[in-house]
Amino acid sequence: ATGWNNPKNCELWRSEWANVCNAHLKTENHIDHRSYARQGKLEIPTIHEGADARKIDEKFQNGQTQSASWKVVENQIIKRQNALLDKIQISFGKVSGALTQWKERLDDIRRKPGSHSHDGDNDKPDRGTAESYGSDGTGIAGTGQATPVFSGAEPEFKKLKQRIIQAAKSFARYRRTALTDRATEN
Repeated sequence: ATGWNNPKNCELWRSEWANVCNAHLKTENHIDHRSYARQGKLEIPTIHEGADARKIDEKFQNGQTQSASWKVVENQIIKRQNALLDKIQISFGKVSGALTQWKERLDDIRRKPGSHSHDGDNDKPDRGTAESYGSDGTGIAGTGQATPVFSGAEPEFKKLKQRIIQAAKSFARYRRTALTDRATEN
């Protein structure tokens, strides 16, 4: 009966509650007792609205009150911010895919003229780009070792990604000062 107020017990209880809930939920609806930061998510968590806040918002939507619930408004701002973060992550995925395609094209261009095979079977042995010729199933010409995408560009992309992550965190920290004006968001 002692130790009920111990933070370690609280963590254990939250974990066990998540396991019990997840046993009864669909996979896409599973819950996690850890914070978004501990899960490694960039997403900003919403705040608990409660039934009263939803009733106030419903009355506001129907024109029965002059103001909406600040909790509902706050969650709407957070949801727009999360949508923006999601678009940024999707854009990074597209950029990564484009860089991979450019790398493959540059590898093809490096080959000597007259060598037109994509699988490396008919490549001329004197093209001088690697020890073993042609693709080895990895999509990278040569021996299977990764070659730099653009010499010196990878650190710049890592720095850019870190800057965007930092900006997203700052955005989340100061979300209470975010304006709801559509033009300001754009």
